[in-house]
Amino acid sequence: MNDEAEIPGWWIGFWDYLDDAERQALLDLGRKRTFAADTTLLHEEEPSNHVLIVMSGWVKVTCQDSEGREVVLALRGPGDIIGEMEVMLEDSGRSASVRSLLNNSVDALVLPPSRFISFLGHYPNAWLALYKVLAYRLRQSNRNAREFGRIGVRQALARLLLELAVRHGTKNADGSVTVQVLSQEEIAAFIWSSRDAVARELVQFRERGLLSTGRRSYTINDMGSLRKIAKSGGY
Repeated sequence: MNDEAEIPGWWIGFWDYLDDAERQALLDLGRKRTFAADTTLLHEEEPSNHVLIVMSGWVKVTCQDSEGREVVLALRGPGDIIGEMEVMLEDSGRSASVRSLLNNSVDALVLPPSRFISFLGHYPNAWLALYKVLAYRLRQSNRNAREFGRIGVRQALARLLLELAVRHGTKNADGSVTVQVLSQEEIAAFIWSSRDAVARELVQFRERGLLSTGRRSYTINDMGSLRKIAKSGGY
């Protein structure tokens, strides 16, 4: 079994489902834009006037809870589409904000809603691609809601780190994998936990030699042990 198959909720981005002709059509219809690190690409509740396809870099999808705290709903990376739901619903404000991460700029393809809808009309396979993406996201959201409150911080943290390692990690010469994506606060928000609880588990991971940490950096030294924790919650 490969690493991707071992990660619950693993999905492929919208761009990856398309063939060469469909990708070229999107490139012809849109314009490329670069967003600096730590920049808001979409604002919650703002009118929906474009769709984004991430070509490089990573963003976080967030909303505010009833007490004004940031909740990280998802991470989106190369190949992912953003803002498609509001376009399909028409005249709907953004349901969440999207912001580039602190450590990376983002290259994206920007399309007006009318052009994106026209594209879907000309390429039926694109509708199927969009459906698959939305179905995977729904399954992921349901899994998070069902499990993050039940499985415990350790197991949730291991699952997130494993997913990030496969999607975003850099493999080092010694076989370890380095991930530079989220802060401890953002990890805590993503797995519905507290920063203190995440920090305690990271200390345990370090003491057991599973990983090394830096500023927004996590180097996983033992993927096998991390998979075990992700599956069972135990060491």
